[in-house]
Amino acid sequence: MALQDPSTYTAADLANPALDDATLRHIAQYRPDLRGYVLQHPACSPALAQMIHASAAPQQAPTAPVVPSVPQAPAGFNLGQAASTPGAQPFAGQAQQYGQQQPQQYGQAPQYGQASQQFAQPQAPQHPQAVAWAQWFQQNTGRQPGPADYQNAVAAGQLPHQVLMGMPAAVAHKPGFPAQLGALGRLLILIPIGAVIAIIGSFLPVISMGSYSFNYWAEGADGPIILVCGLITIAVAVLAIVKPAKWSYIVAGVVAILSQILLFISTISGISTSVEYQIALGPAIYVVLLGAIVVTVGAVVALVSARKL
Repeated sequence: MALQDPSTYTAADLANPALDDATLRHIAQYRPDLRGYVLQHPACSPALAQMIHASAAPQQAPTAPVVPSVPQAPAGFNLGQAASTPGAQPFAGQAQQYGQQQPQQYGQAPQYGQASQQFAQPQAPQHPQAVAWAQWFQQNTGRQPGPADYQNAVAAGQLPHQVLMGMPAAVAHKPGFPAQLGALGRLLILIPIGAVIAIIGSFLPVISMGSYSFNYWAEGADGPIILVCGLITIAVAVLAIVKPAKWSYIVAGVVAILSQILLFISTISGISTSVEYQIALGPAIYVVLLGAIVVTVGAVVALVSARKL
């Protein structure tokens, strides 16, 4: 049986448990850089292991294995499926399996074996889903994720909480929204507060003349528009609070600003009419205008905060 050209073998090929002793001997003879992986293979016989140890020069430092790079996550990467995808880390899992078997067979692992074990235990974060998420994050933001980014991803449900294990206690603690965004993020709550103020204002008198008064819910008035705009802004704000992510903050900011344009038009038109006809206005217009301003401030904060995610 013809053996494969030894120059074509890679470290990943030695993760194949079907390799026999003859193939391993062939690789060890012509590829000194792969002898550490040969020692880790379950089919490596004691005679072959002894030959490798005897041929290793004492003064020659072991060659560190080449760590295969994690594949880039494509655009639209489904983060929720990363951990459950079969074969997410085939080589790392098998390298750990061989690393556990070798000390049981030969005692203390040799120098080559130690290099292999270092590869089998990657640097934190070790969770495979976190590694894939980090690649996706760097591709979309142009920078490496920091501890706060992992923290935000866990809070948003993009990564499991196990990813934070091994990090400092201050980082591993899962904060509630909007603590991870600081003082600026807390101002996002202005969107639903302003919407509630505007809705309450729609029930107050627009014009009050003696015993006669009417509010925004009179026939042909803008009460339904104020209510719909308020409910929409509350909905997008709650979405951003429950799912803090860049897209949800952008949606909350843009939708809230667009919905308040109608309220600004309505209130400014009412104020202009009162000045033209010298009619005293009730508190409704001013309360609705105040609510629209508060919502707009919260929407601007949401758009600014989106840059942090």
